[in-house]
Amino acid sequence: MSIKISVIIPAYNIAPYLEDCLTGVLEQSFKDYEVIIVNDGSTDDSAEVAQALISGDDRFRIINIPHGGLSAARNTGIANAHGKYIYFLDGDDSIRKDTLQLLYSNAEANDLDVILFSACTFTDSINELKDSGEYRYNGHYEGVYSGSVLSDELVRNNDAHHCSSCMMMTRLDHLKENNLFFNEQLSYSEDSLMFIRLIPLSGRISVLDEPLYMRRYRNGSITTNTDNRTIINDMCTLYLDADAFINSTAGINTSLPLWYLELFITTIMKNHEQLSVKDSLVLRHAQPHALNMSVKRYKYFHSKRIALFMRSLLLYRLYSLFYRRK
Repeated sequence: MSIKISVIIPAYNIAPYLEDCLTGVLEQSFKDYEVIIVNDGSTDDSAEVAQALISGDDRFRIINIPHGGLSAARNTGIANAHGKYIYFLDGDDSIRKDTLQLLYSNAEANDLDVILFSACTFTDSINELKDSGEYRYNGHYEGVYSGSVLSDELVRNNDAHHCSSCMMMTRLDHLKENNLFFNEQLSYSEDSLMFIRLIPLSGRISVLDEPLYMRRYRNGSITTNTDNRTIINDMCTLYLDADAFINSTAGINTSLPLWYLELFITTIMKNHEQLSVKDSLVLRHAQPHALNMSVKRYKYFHSKRIALFMRSLLLYRLYSLFYRRK
């Protein structure tokens, strides 16, 4: 019988958290899955902990690779997956017991390329789930969307930032047919580039606004332990790749990539202000084109916002003047 879902779990020095993560998968109500744990050159006993937990269950396997980062680990998972759908689960987080069942049922019933969903959070010190709304959608998304329509809806409803690969399940063939892999140069915000490409290129997408994913906040994770220089360098790479995607992909007529392009540029500018002169010079030498173009486009976006604000203000004043005369 063919495998329905491939769950990819990158693991790098997360031994204390793997039991929670793998237990969450083992307790799924849906059973027709495979799990590929990619041990990304861990120097702790992550591989040993994982092996002890999955011993005797042939749905699980461990692939050991030299440390190459989250993107390399996920790409290794894609290359070795056999499921109809693929799901990326971070090894220090967990999922609800009905997550895979709900995702698979919705994907099959609606012939989906991608299904998006939401999350709740918890911290190491307080082991209590919190649904603060941070990872919930503002808009209401009913039915099935084309990628271009949903992209514009996400931007319009201020939901475009929900780009985590752990909050979506994708048809594996869809990734491979469109050559959608993670950029292994990135150590920060690698999900954004995948999201920019994946969503507009998808034919059928649904949004399930259920908190099926449980994200752990912990010290030492990539998202809480990244310096300004790394952020800027990765944002420059994201900027260049996003710009190339916008310019080279025929038929993409959506605001999502442009929204992210502006976000990357703004992030570059904000973090650049906090750099020392020495670090700034190093980055300018490494990413001259990206930084120069970012400055120009930042000024353009900024002036465009001012122009839109002034136009709105003028229209409001004309409207008020007209109705006072009446």
